[in-house]
Amino acid sequence: MIKIPDPVLILFAISSVLGFFLRFVKDGNYKQLTFKPVVERLGTFGLVILPFIGLLVAAQQFGVAAGATLPYFAGAAVLSFVLGGLGIPSYLRGILLLCASVALTALGPSANSMITLSSTLCGLLAAKLSENIGFATDSHFDDVLPPAIWLSTVIWFNNISGDAKPEIRAAVILGILAVSQLMRFVQGPFVRVGVAADDRIFLKRVVLSITAGLAVLCVLVKMLNLVELQYLALLCGGGYFFTYLYKDLQGEDRYSLTSQQAIRMLILIALLTLVATRFYGMFGLLALAPTALVAPLSSAALFPALFFLGRVLVQIFVQNFNQNVTGINLTHAWSSAAQFGGFILAVVLMLLFKERMNRKVLLALTLGACIVTPVLSNFILHSEPTCSLFLSMLVAGSILTVVAPSLQNSRPNGSENLMLMTPLMVSSGILTNGLLEAGNAATIAVKTTVLSYGIVFVLLLMFVCWFFFRSKNQQQPPASEATS
Repeated sequence: MIKIPDPVLILFAISSVLGFFLRFVKDGNYKQLTFKPVVERLGTFGLVILPFIGLLVAAQQFGVAAGATLPYFAGAAVLSFVLGGLGIPSYLRGILLLCASVALTALGPSANSMITLSSTLCGLLAAKLSENIGFATDSHFDDVLPPAIWLSTVIWFNNISGDAKPEIRAAVILGILAVSQLMRFVQGPFVRVGVAADDRIFLKRVVLSITAGLAVLCVLVKMLNLVELQYLALLCGGGYFFTYLYKDLQGEDRYSLTSQQAIRMLILIALLTLVATRFYGMFGLLALAPTALVAPLSSAALFPALFFLGRVLVQIFVQNFNQNVTGINLTHAWSSAAQFGGFILAVVLMLLFKERMNRKVLLALTLGACIVTPVLSNFILHSEPTCSLFLSMLVAGSILTVVAPSLQNSRPNGSENLMLMTPLMVSSGILTNGLLEAGNAATIAVKTTVLSYGIVFVLLLMFVCWFFFRSKNQQQPPASEATS
């Protein structure tokens, strides 16, 4: 259990109530609630999720402490799936999922272990990919990002950072999340999305960024008495301004950046990452990630936060499981090969979204690659190449996601979901970290057999999905016959 100071907890409760209920009632979202999509999607959801639940159960038989976390994986996946099918807007779902995550870490006495929270995060990300690729006509990230940030924060401060008072540092991140929710609630009259003539000289965006930064400063100094962290508010203010630069992204092109926008985003991500890690380490990236939540819509403005989230998760894996105390040595043969493999995997996954295939089959293939690849890497390779694989996948996937629409001169067609795949891969790797030790003791023959099983599993999953949906489509008569 993690004890959050009362002032921050009250601020978070107020921001959640204002951000959810007033918007929920004012926009009339309660009138649009329906269980019909939940029932219609249940078969597909079970077909996708059940194999991975089976993997967790099977892992328990090989001495990997993953099967015990099955309720957290299934609970997170089911909750995300149900909320997504009820017709609640993605932004409001994010508030509910964040509240559920905070309640889990604050009330669960044994829910704060790295394996438990990684299982929860894995369930959330798997369900989100299932929705974005398999169910929805477009992608949303503002529902999964807030709980993912909080779960990663608790993993970092409780299990990795070695901080004497992890609850105080975690409270800082929760306070920034609360400030972002409040800013999203009050900025409506000032942020006019898609209006080219609005705020040409950036005056309103500068004022909003300064206001949000001062609110973060109040959390740090007045609520938590952390005067030594006062300059963190300046970093967060920069993060807010960065997000507001992309406020006009909307419609079908909200994940498609022009060449200038893409280059600017990559440069700013690199600059903010350098400054944050130079002065605050991973704590700085965790503080920057919530600043993207002021984006008026789920758009490419959330890409930096997804990169920061993935970078923190990779660092969690590196510090906890990498035996090389100096980090990742790319001059080692296996580490260099894994780095090349990570870039290839990112390119292959990006190209898959350009192919004309059944979306359900594409979903099975991408989920299988993201969850099975870390399992095989943990067992067949040792920890350092696995770290290299994760880091190269993160960097290559982020760059491709940002620049691919401008290079291809077309809409991304779902390839923006590549930003979720590295966090899912790392979560799966942390969840099955027991295979690292088992793989070190295994022979080459055993590793080859396990690799074959992994490939067969992904291919079998693809075939089952293809056969199921092919048969289903054949049973449905054409629209002309049905109406005749």
